[in-house]
Parts: sequence; structure tokens; C-alpha cells
Amino acid sequence: MLTHLFNAMPPFHHRNPGPMGVLGFHHLPHETKKPFYGLITDGIHSSPSSVRVAYKAHPEGAVLVTDAMAGAGLEGDEFMLGSMHVTRKGPMEVVITGTDTLAGSVATMPFCITNLVEFSGCTLAEAVNAATIAPAKCIGVYPQKGSLMEGSDADFVVLDGLDDLDEGVFTVTRVLCWGGSLEKV
Repeated sequence: MLTHLFNAMPPFHHRNPGPMGVLGFHHLPHETKKPFYGLITDGIHSSPSSVRVAYKAHPEGAVLVTDAMAGAGLEGDEFMLGSMHVTRKGPMEVVITGTDTLAGSVATMPFCITNLVEFSGCTLAEAVNAATIAPAKCIGVYPQKGSLMEGSDADFVVLDGLDDLDEGVFTVTRVLCWGGSLEKV
């Protein structure tokens, strides 16, 4: 798996494409499969155009990552990340306090799903697959996880507020794990 695609890795270059170049191959040597890759679609870690290029190159390998830290979903601008003090710099961006060094994000998975739809042009179903099926396949737990097939653990969320004009607009209304309700959001 390519972890946090585009972050702290050599940039794509036309003569030396680096890790990103692997996604563009149609056939890799020695029957090697294209890797899964973690894609942070918070609009900070990777630009919308970078997300689109990666997703179009290998949609089946996209694994949505929030890079969310403890402040995700919380009010306020000051948080702790382990022993470090971090500060919300923008709506999603969190930096090490007193610096411009990116420390993480406060993006939620629904936010990242919405952005994947917007940035890549994929459908909501394809974006949800990048948040469910692809991660489960990547770590070898599919179909027990990431699936609603008979015999699976039946972990899922209920979405509401879908917009016919913009399928990336929705809210999470309920979370279920092993078929039982965890919480009402």
C-alpha cells in the first residue's frame, strides 16, 4: 500500500514518476498487482486535481483516509496530538502550534467521501467503496468487513439528506456495528 499518497514522497516527474507512477501502469512486471493507496481528500493534504489524477489512474485501489486527529468533529482551535500542541489553521487544516507544519486534519469520513465525489467525478457509490470495500480488501478482512453480504459483520452507517442534484451532499444519521445501533448522530 502507498500510504498517504503525495505526502512526504518524491513528486511526480515525467522522467521519474516515483511512487505515483506505479498507479499509471497497465501491467506491472512479474504479475505484480497495482497497490492500494491511501488518499486524503480533505483539500489540504492533496489538491483536488491530484486526487482526480490518482483516482482516474487506479480507482479500485483508492482507500479514503481522513488523517483526522482528536479534534475532528469538535469545536475549538487548540488540541493535543500526543504530547504536541496543535492549532486549527483553517476549516480542516491543523498545524503544530507556532509553525506552519501540517500536523493532520479534522476532516471526517463523510467530508472526505463528499470531496472524493467532487474532486474525482466518481459516483457516491464509488466514493463509499473507497471508504469501505477497498480498505477492507487492503488489510485482508473483506468480505467480513466492508460488506453487507450474508455472514459479514454488518457494520454500516445510515445516510440521509441525499441531494438529487449533488449526490455528494448527505449526513450520517445512524451508526450500526454487528447489526446493533451504536449511536444516533
